Amino acid sequence: MDFKTRTLLEEDYSMLENWWKAWGWPAVSKDILPDNGTGGVMVEYKDKPIVAGFIYWSNSGLCWFDWVVSDPEGNKRARPLAVKLLIETVEQMVKDAGKKCIMSISRSNSLLKIHKKLDWVVDETPSHEMIKRII
Repeated sequence: MDFKTRTLLEEDYSMLENWWKAWGWPAVSKDILPDNGTGGVMVEYKDKPIVAGFIYWSNSGLCWFDWVVSDPEGNKRARPLAVKLLIETVEQMVKDAGKKCIMSISRSNSLLKIHKKLDWVVDETPSHEMIKRII
């Protein structure tokens, strides 16, 4: 298998920042990411990073999985499989930690499709993310 997973490293952040910008999204600030940008999973394809996502752990049975981003220049055929592996890896980590539920948001149709294939409940009624930065 040409895929492998690992935890995010401090040096991954600048690459992820470039990926977000290349997709036309604002880069997510390290200070709002879990563990200052290292609290997540990276999937590599043929030893090259291809997709990453972050896990917000809590003191409840719920974890939040978010900020999934992929290398826009990466292998387009491998990307959906990498995303699937990312989600499955996070699911196993959450299960191993004794948590009961994972929540996520997205407007990406391809990401929603993969979640549906993995038996996630996807609410068909649009909702809105509400964020307020308290400084």
